[in-house]
Amino acid sequence: MNGLVRGINMETIADMLEKRGYDRGYDTAYQEKPKWEKQAELKNAQETLIDVAGDFHGPLPNSLQDKIKAIDSIDNLRTLTRKVYKTQSLEEFTELVNRAAQN
Repeated sequence: MNGLVRGINMETIADMLEKRGYDRGYDTAYQEKPKWEKQAELKNAQETLIDVAGDFHGPLPNSLQDKIKAIDSIDNLRTLTRKVYKTQSLEEFTELVNRAAQN
């Protein structure tokens, strides 16, 4: 509720705290959005690589899937996805993943 003091409209402390909380929540969510989007894009690139490599070389061992999920460069993941079809074996593909995971 608002009170009137000497002709000046003043917010109650509760009103101010509520507004501040809302503003901070909105600001935080707005600032976090690019981070969420990047995380979603990264996860999608990881899953795409796992799916494409699995289709081409057969089911991937869990350890290889974990290495792929540890790669945090979308560019590296996309490059690996394009290279899947150029590899002759799962071992050759695994070597590419190992190199990318070290970077």
